[in-house]
Amino acid sequence: MGGPGCGKTVLALQCLVNRARLAQEAGIFVACEESAEQIIANADTFVWDLPALTKKKLFFLDARLSAEVVNRMRR
Repeated sequence: MGGPGCGKTVLALQCLVNRARLAQEAGIFVACEESAEQIIANADTFVWDLPALTKKKLFFLDARLSAEVVNRMRR
């Protein structure tokens, strides 16, 4: 739990990357705010090579709500 920029995404990704590399286990990241492409691009500075891991071990699920759904929920 925390505000934007406090490291929630980085911590979750680091756990998934370590598990994929060290234990050879697959993992899934459920993205609720950013697209998978945005997350992978932002994580590029950590030299985790997420594009290679996403081919076999890490999977990203885009669970963002469309603007239409969000607007209907606000009514």
